[in-house]
Amino acid sequence: MNALYQNIRNRRIALGISQDELAKKTGYTSRSSIAKIEAGLTDIPQSKIMAFAKALHTTPAYLMGWEDGGNLDTIPVSDSDFAMIPVVGDVSAGLGCMAQQTFDEYSAVYLPDITGNLADYFYLKIKGDSMAPVFVEDDLALIRKQTSVDSGNYAVALIDGIEGVLKKVVYGPTWVELQSINPMYAVRRFEDTDLQRVKIVGLVKQVKRNF
Repeated sequence: MNALYQNIRNRRIALGISQDELAKKTGYTSRSSIAKIEAGLTDIPQSKIMAFAKALHTTPAYLMGWEDGGNLDTIPVSDSDFAMIPVVGDVSAGLGCMAQQTFDEYSAVYLPDITGNLADYFYLKIKGDSMAPVFVEDDLALIRKQTSVDSGNYAVALIDGIEGVLKKVVYGPTWVELQSINPMYAVRRFEDTDLQRVKIVGLVKQVKRNF
């Protein structure tokens, strides 16, 4: 069974919360909806994970299986711990695509993970497999807006003003390389006057994945 659904079930039982009560706390209409979720028969939208974490007095990271539950009872979660930030279209992690400036989707970010201004952060949706296995199709990469990064960092770059890519950025004396993790994809090097074709958009801070 998916770890998310198993963790929801285990945490609900540990707290003595009924499926009916959990349904009401998370905005579902009936006990059967929770039963299907716990059985792994229904997917949970990412926007709902925060609601489950709040109702179960834990963190989204624990429900997703990213941290153990040793101190769960001492970690209260409230709405003030999270903010919704936009998912700005998608970014190519393959052959390249337009960086779409749309705001049709939002996803939660855990505020203690944020430094500086919240308005400087956004998510980009990964397409392609050039950065697998670190970044895979439909991952949400949390980006902090900045126009430069250190050599060796993962960053979002805009090529020729239209092609958004997530790559490892490596600098040389007169060049910059945009490197993939998947060895099937060639390194893209920009030298001399071609350096002007590449603009750093932001630094990758985290990646969020649906399981």
